[in-house]
Amino acid sequence: MENKIDLILTLIVILICLFFIDITFGITLLCIWLTAMILTCSLPLLFKNRIHIHTHFSNQILEKGDTLSITFKLTNTTCLPTPLIQLELLCPDNLQLDCSSHLALSLAPYEIRLITIRYTALVRGVTTIGLNQLQLLNPLGLKSRPLLIDFTPFQSIITIVPELYPIHPSHPLILNHTGTNDGEDDLEIPHLTYHSFGEINFECRPYLAGDSLQKIHWKQSAKKNQLMVKKDLAASLGRKYLILDPLSHYALEDSLLEAFLSLGYTLYQRGIQTTLCLFENDAWHLYKLENESTLYNLQYQLASYHFITSNIPLTDRLTPLILKSNIGENGQLLIFSPVTQDMFQDTKNFFALHQRELLHISNKL
Repeated sequence: MENKIDLILTLIVILICLFFIDITFGITLLCIWLTAMILTCSLPLLFKNRIHIHTHFSNQILEKGDTLSITFKLTNTTCLPTPLIQLELLCPDNLQLDCSSHLALSLAPYEIRLITIRYTALVRGVTTIGLNQLQLLNPLGLKSRPLLIDFTPFQSIITIVPELYPIHPSHPLILNHTGTNDGEDDLEIPHLTYHSFGEINFECRPYLAGDSLQKIHWKQSAKKNQLMVKKDLAASLGRKYLILDPLSHYALEDSLLEAFLSLGYTLYQRGIQTTLCLFENDAWHLYKLENESTLYNLQYQLASYHFITSNIPLTDRLTPLILKSNIGENGQLLIFSPVTQDMFQDTKNFFALHQRELLHISNKL
């Protein structure tokens, strides 16, 4: 707008010179002004289809907190310097740019310029990033000319998955401790006995015919003067069922999702049988963690998981899950829910009537 005002004022000065001061001088200024206008307006036409752009995305799946890089390669194929080129970048709410979403630059003759920007993942979800606009600015600021019509090749769909964080193998939930994590008092970690070989969840027993030689613990065998093998206690802990309450609670949704997946992954790594229970499409679905691909598929799937708003009590939400299968009969149930401890007590009593133990997790582990 300021450039347009300056042009109008310049034209007024030229007209004053033309009619009131010196007609020859006024005509000279008018010719110079018109020539400048014609050149600046036609200059962007010289660069049409002569500025090439290529885009490279480093990856398309991120965990919360990860960084994604995008590299733009701009090439000027002409022998003239370009006017100002403006790039406008997409900046969704669940990603943070390390720079402004509007960039401006010019290219020297035959110059190749690489521009790298970085996004940081803030919140899980599926979103689109990349180039939103690329235009060549008029030197006088009268009108910009878009260099691209279709921006789809320069954009990419990015999936931000819930974070998997490590949980110590001595955590009470892994060792079948019956405490609860209600967001106020942390779980009390029971005293652990560390064997001389420094491993948790393992004890030694005498070697039996058919045992794998890889299980033999040679230090313990030397002390006992007989072959001793490591006995895996994970099998004795029973199957654990992790249940994600679909009730919407914006402040806790991501924390519960991350705790849900992280505990499942840790249990799987420790060799403990684990089943994840998800409420999707108005029904409960069970996923047995028999390999890592199952967990990673769930992690990808939960990037776009939608919680529900409901006035139905927690007990009624979980009743179809109990009626659907015999979950928890020979194992332990852990519910990841934003409900308070007082509201959870009724649900716990209901499960006790069905001879099932239910633990409550309402925040990050």
